[in-house]
Amino acid sequence: MSYKLPDGTGVTHVVLHKILVTQVQGGVAPASSSDAKDSSQTAAAAAPVATQSLMVTLGVTSAQAEPVVWGMEHGTVWLTLEPDDADTGGTTVISPSNVFTEAYQ
Repeated sequence: MSYKLPDGTGVTHVVLHKILVTQVQGGVAPASSSDAKDSSQTAAAAAPVATQSLMVTLGVTSAQAEPVVWGMEHGTVWLTLEPDDADTGGTTVISPSNVFTEAYQ
């Protein structure tokens, strides 16, 4: 989630990990198998880009829903795909004062 502070600086932090996506509506339809290109291309490279709004339904608890709703109302929410074995430790709030000094591994 990213948020612009009253002084104009921004902060970013991962607030939830490994959340179940139960439904995605809108955007673009996935390419059919007949539209698939050379199998050596990665799925990400072949994935169509959404040209309209998406509605993503997340399987979260009430407590987990609160920061998502707050971020949607007051900031920006970004979703990313995490594998089951993703290392979720070592996150920190990123701000203009540390974005260039953090060790990203």
